[in-house]
Amino acid sequence: DCWEAFNEETGSELVSRATHMLVEGSELGGQSDRVGDICSSYALNVTQLRTKRAITASTFSFLTMPMHATMSFILVFVLEIVSSFSTKLADASSNMPGTQGPQFILPETLETPPGITMPSPGDMGAGLDIFGAPDMTLVTIMIVAVVVVLTLANALAPKFAAGGSNLLILSYFSVMSIVSGMVMGIVPFVTGLLFDV
Repeated sequence: DCWEAFNEETGSELVSRATHMLVEGSELGGQSDRVGDICSSYALNVTQLRTKRAITASTFSFLTMPMHATMSFILVFVLEIVSSFSTKLADASSNMPGTQGPQFILPETLETPPGITMPSPGDMGAGLDIFGAPDMTLVTIMIVAVVVVLTLANALAPKFAAGGSNLLILSYFSVMSIVSGMVMGIVPFVTGLLFDV
């Protein structure tokens, strides 16, 4: 009865296992000092393994946050640079004089070799829109989706590495969401300032 009261007071799963082993081993006829030695060795080994896991998981979770911030920063920064660059090229292309190109006039006496045809003057004078701005909507959606997936994955990974309560997932998810939100809010502003210089 005293061991059961001890288990209830501590609330530890390891203490519960060790005391059940001690009580059952003694009741089945084992020597109390030998059973106690085995139970204490078991509890010590489990405690040492949990400590090693906690040390490894703490360094992993410590590295997960800056790694998430860096990956999100790179993705959003590259997206903003490509978007700004394509917009600037489109603006430059639309402001260029004579985008239709010069009109070519072919002499009437021009003889072409057999098998070669010359394009009509209208085809030769058409401008090439090499500086057109591509549609960045799909790329933007993909980058935002990748940042969301990284946020979820980096919130789950430290909990799976460390174990413990499922509330750790919410804790890490809130931190990763704040980091992602800061990156997605600040990086476009900073990139806009860089391109405005």
